[in-house]
Amino acid sequence: MSNKLRAVYEALESRKVKQALKLLGPLLEKKPDSGQLKILKALAQLRSGKVEEALKLARELKTHREIEEDEGLLGNLALVFREAGLPSEATECYAGAWAR
Repeated sequence: MSNKLRAVYEALESRKVKQALKLLGPLLEKKPDSGQLKILKALAQLRSGKVEEALKLARELKTHREIEEDEGLLGNLALVFREAGLPSEATECYAGAWAR
């Protein structure tokens, strides 16, 4: 894991959401299709109160091939839905990945 990515995780863990979003900006510019970065962005948006934006991004990622094939990413995506109070959508993430 790169130092920049580690810094994003640390910011999220310590609830420094603005810092996490700031760190994600340049990373997403370099890798705009990264499922991992998009999940982290959705989580940061959710924690900053931008619930609709976060859920829109998370729902787009539910069928993202990279996420379906990586248990860690799938768990992080499910975390977004659980923190948003939507445990049924978290379950759908796992069910969708299992079906494929």
